[in-house]
Amino acid sequence: MHVQWRLRFQWLPLSVLNEAYNLGAVKDNAIYQLHSLSRAHALHRPTHCSCQLVVKRDRRITMFTRNLLALAIISALLMGCGPDSSSDDTSSTDTNVPDDTNVTEDTNVPEDTNMPDVSPDVPSVPDITISGEYLEPPDGRMYHGASCYSGSACVDAYVQALGDEAVYPLVEGIHMSIPSTRPDELESNIRNWLDRVRDNGRVPHLSLAFQAGDGNPKDVQMVETDELDIFIDMVAVAVADYGDPMFVRLGFEFNGIWNGYTPGVYPIAFRKVVDRFRDAGVDNAAYIWCYTPGAPGTFDATEGGEWLWYPGDDYVDWFGLDVFQSKHFTPTGDNLPDDPTKVRADAFLEMAVQHGKPVFISEASAVFTNITPDELDPGSVDGTVDWNSWFQPWFDWLHSHPEIKGFMYLDEDFTGYPNNWGDARIENNSYVLEHFIDALGDPAMIHRNEGLTPE
Repeated sequence: MHVQWRLRFQWLPLSVLNEAYNLGAVKDNAIYQLHSLSRAHALHRPTHCSCQLVVKRDRRITMFTRNLLALAIISALLMGCGPDSSSDDTSSTDTNVPDDTNVTEDTNVPEDTNMPDVSPDVPSVPDITISGEYLEPPDGRMYHGASCYSGSACVDAYVQALGDEAVYPLVEGIHMSIPSTRPDELESNIRNWLDRVRDNGRVPHLSLAFQAGDGNPKDVQMVETDELDIFIDMVAVAVADYGDPMFVRLGFEFNGIWNGYTPGVYPIAFRKVVDRFRDAGVDNAAYIWCYTPGAPGTFDATEGGEWLWYPGDDYVDWFGLDVFQSKHFTPTGDNLPDDPTKVRADAFLEMAVQHGKPVFISEASAVFTNITPDELDPGSVDGTVDWNSWFQPWFDWLHSHPEIKGFMYLDEDFTGYPNNWGDARIENNSYVLEHFIDALGDPAMIHRNEGLTPE
């Protein structure tokens, strides 16, 4: 099926929607769902807004999306809208998302997808185009991104250190949790961050832990009760409202003992979150299932024919992998066995290949390298060692695995963290920074100025 409507319509008053429902204009409960979400204060759309709906062949169409299409057509007809005369219903699957997102003045969405300058260091970028499933780029290409454990300051410092818009990161990540330590601020924090990412012309990579932010796992509570559903739904609606393509990493580092998730229960929690996202109309997210080799190698374990950790191919778009120490990706050499963490990382990558999934390195940082500042390294001796011991092997490893199609570097000072990971900021040492920028110049890298380039 290929249907392309460019619909610019106002959400009708609930009384009109209910009347349409009562008259049988919509054959199911799409209107009721919208009404219920509104009454639950989970749906915070402006009273009047402009929307676009593009349904393309080979994209997964949820029941909610089909319902929304019917509702959009009704709204459009009532307001005198119709099919875009410029659309061609015989076009191929690589039709781009329409580039005219005109909205009314009472929304925060830019008038078009050409992002305005937000600072002298952040120029506008081209339209983001989507032409394939799962946001997967062509073979031989990988997305460049940056993230912070807390806040966004380290991303800004990283961009400033790079200093060249030709190698600015396309993807920006953040860590949050459901229900979070401040659940009353969860929705506003996510919406504010999504606005920030959009304003800077980047693609969001939203990481959501299944915990309150205090280390107490919530996967069992998610599965056995509906107590957390309101928080799942408010995040889902925020993602749906955002509308543009983004990555969502759920319950990351799933079998790490520090998370305390329950085997057999965790994948049910993952599927529940994805299902509720889909029911809320989210069709703009690629879901990431993420492992770290510092955890046990039980990611592919089964019991009674059921996965203990894997949510299933229908719920996972990308595999994710977090690597920190150089032993996670560097061969031992001299015919010696590789470190067990590298063996586990390799096995996880192989599982991704077997399932036909691309891999996003959702977290990578040169921990325990403790990059030497320039003032303490006048001859770049330490910088050379830092580069050769962590960064060069890491870039070599990225390029040696064609299934890896995205990465994010955490440019942070981890000094003082419980494990004292040290300072991993590339801007500390000019030798490391110069070589890092050179490595980003590889044609395989997809930066902000290119935008998403899925197949």
